[in-house]
Amino acid sequence: MSLFQIDNKQRIRWITLLIMGIICNSFGATDFVSISRMKLPETTIIAPGDLVEVSVYEHPEMAHAPIPVAPDGKLYYPLIEPVMAQDRPLPEVAREIELKLSRFVMNPKVTVSISNSNTYKFVILGKANAPGVYPIKPGMRLLEAVGIAGGFTELDQGGSSLQLVNYERSYMVGENGRRLNVNFKKLIKEGDMSQNVMIMPGDLIYLASNLAKQVFVFGEVTNPRTLYYSEGLTLIQLMADRAYTNKANLKRVTIFRTRDDKKTMQVVDFERIMTREIPDVCIEPEDLVFVPPEDVWLFSDLFELAKRSFVSTYITQKSLDFYQLSIQDMLGGATTP
Repeated sequence: MSLFQIDNKQRIRWITLLIMGIICNSFGATDFVSISRMKLPETTIIAPGDLVEVSVYEHPEMAHAPIPVAPDGKLYYPLIEPVMAQDRPLPEVAREIELKLSRFVMNPKVTVSISNSNTYKFVILGKANAPGVYPIKPGMRLLEAVGIAGGFTELDQGGSSLQLVNYERSYMVGENGRRLNVNFKKLIKEGDMSQNVMIMPGDLIYLASNLAKQVFVFGEVTNPRTLYYSEGLTLIQLMADRAYTNKANLKRVTIFRTRDDKKTMQVVDFERIMTREIPDVCIEPEDLVFVPPEDVWLFSDLFELAKRSFVSTYITQKSLDFYQLSIQDMLGGATTP
C-alpha cells in the first residue's frame, strides 16, 4: 500500500516521524529508545479486513484457512452463527466461539489469532524495492518487514550488484516519535540478531540512500565514469568490470582521497593485488581512482596527468557539479600517505 493511499491523519503522522528521524541523523542525536520490545499483546483488537485463524484444541479437522473479518465486522466460521468480532479482543471472541461450538464439540478450547492485520501497520520508506504501508503479522521482526517490502534496493553496475542502502544512516522511529536504538550495519553486515527487533504498530523504517556517495574511475580505462559507492567496496571490486587500454600501467594505479580536509595520493600495484601478493585496498566515498599510462612513473608527472585526464573525462560528462570545487582544489595539495 502506498503512503498516499492511507488517511491524512496517518500520513501526516508518518511524515512527521520521518522528519524527526532525519533531524536525529543530521544532528547525531543519541537519545534512543531501548530495542527491547514485546510482541503484540493478547488484547489486540479485531477490525474488518483482518485475517483471523481459529483453532480448536485436539480437533485438527476443524482447522480452517484464515478467515477475513467481513465489512460488517462479523466472523463467519463454519458450523456456527456469525460472531461479531469488530472492536473486540481476541480472547473475548474465542470465548464466544467456544460457546457456540459446544453444541457440536465437548468442552471446546478455542484459540483465535490474527494472521494478517488490517489495523496494525508499519511503514517502510527509502531504498526498499517496494516502499509503502504494510500490515503487521504476529511476531514480525525487522528483517521480515524489509523482506515483505521487497528487500533492499540494489543496482546492476557493470555486472556486479551494488547495494544502494546506507546502513549507517538508516533508522527506525517508533509510534511515540522517538528513534529506536537499532544498528542496521550490525544486523546486516555482522549478523547481530539482537538488532532484529520486533515490529510494533506505527513503526517507521527508513532505509537511507547511498547514492550521494560516488567514486570516480578514469585514465587508461575504456569506460571512465562515475560509480556509486557501496559499503565495503575494494579496488578489485571496483575494477572488476573495467577494461584497460594497452597503455595502462597497473603497477601505478593512483587513488586520490580527501578525508577531513586532508588530501592524499596513494599509489598501489594493482597487478600484485590481483595475484594476491599484497592485500586489496578499501575504497572510500568520493575517491578518484586513476589508471596512468605505462610511461608515467614520477609522482609529479602522475599528478599533472591525473588532473588533465580528470578534466577531459568529467567536464565533458558534466560530473563536476557533484563537487562544487575546482579541479585544483580536488587534486591540489595531495600528499602520499
